Amino acid sequence: MERRRVLLVPGSTSPVLTPKYREVYDELTDEATARGFAVQWVVFPGQGPSDGGELIFEGSLASTLRAAAEFRPHWVIARSYGCLVAVAAAGTGAEWVRDCHGMALWGPCTGRTTQARWGTDEKEAATIESYAKHGTRLATGFYTTMPAIEDRIKDARCSLRIVRGERDEYNTEQDIEKLHALHTAAQPGFRCEKQLIADLEHHVIRRETTPPEKWAEYCDALFRLISN
Repeated sequence: MERRRVLLVPGSTSPVLTPKYREVYDELTDEATARGFAVQWVVFPGQGPSDGGELIFEGSLASTLRAAAEFRPHWVIARSYGCLVAVAAAGTGAEWVRDCHGMALWGPCTGRTTQARWGTDEKEAATIESYAKHGTRLATGFYTTMPAIEDRIKDARCSLRIVRGERDEYNTEQDIEKLHALHTAAQPGFRCEKQLIADLEHHVIRRETTPPEKWAEYCDALFRLISN
């Protein structure tokens, strides 16, 4: 029997060079393996140790599409910035999307929030400098030219589960309601679920998540397939 395949689409911080975030993806990999999935990560240009690239939306989307075309995931888990990339990939008409059960989007950040937090030249420049200290090379224009997930989610031709932690500072419950409504209206042939998990923040690692049942709830929200 063929193993189900899950593709992990990361946030903007490098999943391989930043220990804090490497732990996140190592734990998701362990959980995927325990659940019987084959697993693969996407590493965007600008996130690797020697790829020579810079992180920009177009490059992130292209690398995700290449990885997905080769890996052909049955399920996608995206985090933060990766939620925008994942739904954009699902709107390209790529062949692999037809065989994908859907996507879990953890902690998506709306275009409105992105521009309010980072959408000026001065704010972006400061953030580029901060990211560089942790190994991620943001391109100039990363934030100021980034498309809004509110626009791209409407074209995502697969089922979605939009999940947020109650204490996530990068989105609100109203943001999730809006994204849910946009996808539901635009794609009535697919399911769109939303889920709130009490007490969790944007960054979730197992050793800081108590009680153990909270970690189990988090993992279930990310890995539970959607029945169409």
